[in-house]
Amino acid sequence: MTQVVYFPLSFQLIWIFLFSLCLGSFLNVVIFRVPRGRSIVFPGSACTFCGHLIQWWENIPLASYLLLRGKCRFCRTLISPRYFFIELLTGIVGVFLYYHFYPNIFEFIYYFIFYSLLLVIFFIDLDHWIIPDEIILIGVVIGILGNFFLPSGNDKIINLSAGFFSFTGALAGYLAFYLLSVIGSWFARQDALGFGDVKFAALIGAFIGFNAKLPLAFFSAFLLGGLFAIPLLLIYRLRGKTPLPFGTFMALGAFLCAIWGSNLLSWYQRIFFGIL
Repeated sequence: MTQVVYFPLSFQLIWIFLFSLCLGSFLNVVIFRVPRGRSIVFPGSACTFCGHLIQWWENIPLASYLLLRGKCRFCRTLISPRYFFIELLTGIVGVFLYYHFYPNIFEFIYYFIFYSLLLVIFFIDLDHWIIPDEIILIGVVIGILGNFFLPSGNDKIINLSAGFFSFTGALAGYLAFYLLSVIGSWFARQDALGFGDVKFAALIGAFIGFNAKLPLAFFSAFLLGGLFAIPLLLIYRLRGKTPLPFGTFMALGAFLCAIWGSNLLSWYQRIFFGIL
């Protein structure tokens, strides 16, 4: 009889952290290359300034950045600390999600993929003001198909109701932001929302599903965007028509609501109903 070996949770978390660091390193590649139309596989990583090919020992998550003191070994050009930050953040989020959903491995994988997509879109939209269609398409497909296999509390392998709500969530997100874009553009006499934001809303809806968390995620995005825009308007005297990378705030709002949706809803109710 084969004996099953179970590793302590603390040991599992260590391996999840190490794996997540490697994923964070890969996400850095995606963030840099996809908006430039470059392959995320070939060629290997290189210094963006001098083109020096990075050796394997120069590409160890976190450790290499610290050992090289944040500089290219060949030309000594400073490497953005954001690479280090994304690796560390992904490591921390990976551990958190694993612990949060333990022992359900499928939910951990599902929401870790969601986080990865949101992180990539967060920084690409922040840097380039675009949301690549290929990332949206991959996200919508994974979001809908993944919901079909989320645990349903019964013995059925396929969760038809979750899959249906995922599909309707994607459709609702797309239509809601499309209408907002049309109405907002009519009032503002310019594009109120980029079409990438409209498609991104479909991705968020696919993962979160058609439930109370979806409008909460969008409300949080507008709230975060407003909190960010108001100081800019006051400090830098920007005009009201100055655009902002709204996909960045959508990504943050979606992740917060996907994980802490119920708590956020209670928090909003206490704040806004307390004011009223």
